[in-house]
Amino acid sequence: MKRSTLLSLALAICLAPAASPLFAKDKPSIRLGFYPSHNREQLTILAEEFCDYMSEKTGYEFHPVVSKDYDDLIAGITANEVHFAWLSPLSFVKAEEHGNARVMLKSVRGADPFYWGAIIVRRDKNIETIQDLRGKRMGWTYPSSTAGYIFTKAALHAEGIDADTFFRTNSFIGGYDELVRSVVDGTVDVGAVLANDTENKKGAWTQYLGAKDRHLIKAIYYTKPIPGDTVTGSKIFIGENPKVTNEVLEVLLDMGNDEKGKKLLADIYQVDYLVDAESGDY
Repeated sequence: MKRSTLLSLALAICLAPAASPLFAKDKPSIRLGFYPSHNREQLTILAEEFCDYMSEKTGYEFHPVVSKDYDDLIAGITANEVHFAWLSPLSFVKAEEHGNARVMLKSVRGADPFYWGAIIVRRDKNIETIQDLRGKRMGWTYPSSTAGYIFTKAALHAEGIDADTFFRTNSFIGGYDELVRSVVDGTVDVGAVLANDTENKKGAWTQYLGAKDRHLIKAIYYTKPIPGDTVTGSKIFIGENPKVTNEVLEVLLDMGNDEKGKKLLADIYQVDYLVDAESGDY
């Protein structure tokens, strides 16, 4: 894994003052943000487990911030109320435009630092192509979701499909778990979700549906690759606490080599491991 981010931070440590007023105490408190990919109650449990792991590995106190939507997390980073956060690609771009966000790491699923938006349907609905979706009930996740709305809707537009008029209805369902369940139950006919590959092997439907229901769903369309989700930091926090930041990133980068860490990454965001990232990746 690349460590250029860590090297640059190591240099910053050498140049930084000996003490930081924010972390004058022995056990600093770090607020780690999580974007709302699925059921808030379940995500909160996983976020607490993730923060417990980070606290154990770093010796610092981590506290989860489970946002109710993507924009809340952007606001938290911008105001330095959240110190590090899992941000979707588009959320990072928006946060960077606000001036206080620095991308640190990006997620890898499988062998690539990418994922895809996918259009899913029930296998028994005799739907094979996106043209078969005309007049169907479309389900999205959140208005600020990359795969669950913005990127996938844009991909359909590039195919000549205006989602606002092509589908009978367009509904924001919530997290990926709620959306895949809505497709299975027939609340909507179609869903826009995250996929880990373009071979119908892994995606939100395999992550959030039980074994007896996964086979009911298939993907009929994939977007172009989307850069992996980010771990983004507050520039204010990073500038004041380069040593702490360096230690946090070291643990995050090593999670893919640790069995407990690998499970946490997979459970929370279907991630296999993290690698170094820079703004130009997005």
